[in-house]
Amino acid sequence: MPQEERPAISTPAEQRRRRGGRLFVLAVFLLVVFSGLAATVLFVNEGRNYKRLVRQFGLQTYLLPPPPAPAVRIGRQRRLAASSKQLPRLVRPLAHDTSRLIPPVTTSTEERCQALAGIGGEPPNFLAGANVWECTFFLPLGPGEDPASLFIQAKGVGEDDLRTFRIKLSFTDERHDGALLQTALTTLDGYGLSLTPQSRSYLEARLSARTAFKSDLENYRATFVPEMMDQRRFNLLLVAHPVTTACPVPTPEPGRASQRAIVSTRIGCLTLPVGQVFSPQG
Repeated sequence: MPQEERPAISTPAEQRRRRGGRLFVLAVFLLVVFSGLAATVLFVNEGRNYKRLVRQFGLQTYLLPPPPAPAVRIGRQRRLAASSKQLPRLVRPLAHDTSRLIPPVTTSTEERCQALAGIGGEPPNFLAGANVWECTFFLPLGPGEDPASLFIQAKGVGEDDLRTFRIKLSFTDERHDGALLQTALTTLDGYGLSLTPQSRSYLEARLSARTAFKSDLENYRATFVPEMMDQRRFNLLLVAHPVTTACPVPTPEPGRASQRAIVSTRIGCLTLPVGQVFSPQG
């Protein structure tokens, strides 16, 4: 008796297995296609896009070959000319270049303070205490209750160590602005602040324009600002940078006098020959 063929009935588990197999084949096919496409894009034009991507992620040390070593060719060495044929400014010791040095102030602090009386105005007031001193001076320009004026205050320690120098400029009368500015510059020149022509021109330009600034000038920290309550009044403050360098005392040879002197400056110790007493400029 012939047997009847049963219809092929798949269980849900078998259907899932078949469907999973087809999806796996499709995923592998898409992966191969996209990998080939990405490789084509990255490595076209000698791998320019690949190198750009590697550098973007900072992996050039690990994924790129090291750059080729430069071709170094060692030729014959030229013999240097004698030092006497070099530029003089390169072989000359700057410590003995007196064009970069200025004579120091020889007058005392009290004499410099009293010399302000030659400008006019009220007599200067000099006060000295235990290792400290102060000089004040006031000069009104023109009549009136609130004339243009100049006030100077200098403070220091020891015999001749200026620490702060302040000038208060009151531009309350336009007729005396020019005279007030010139008087302020004259006091800077006469008080022995040792400013170079470049620094003096810098101060003159900013005082004339009444431009506030903060800057280092020579051995001073310079500040020029208006007062908060009255924009017509300005304060110019020069604060000396402290000299923190401890310089040794030159030891002469036995039986001979010392032929050099050592001066302490802001940047170090400067050796000068005896007989040329100068202070460093700047």
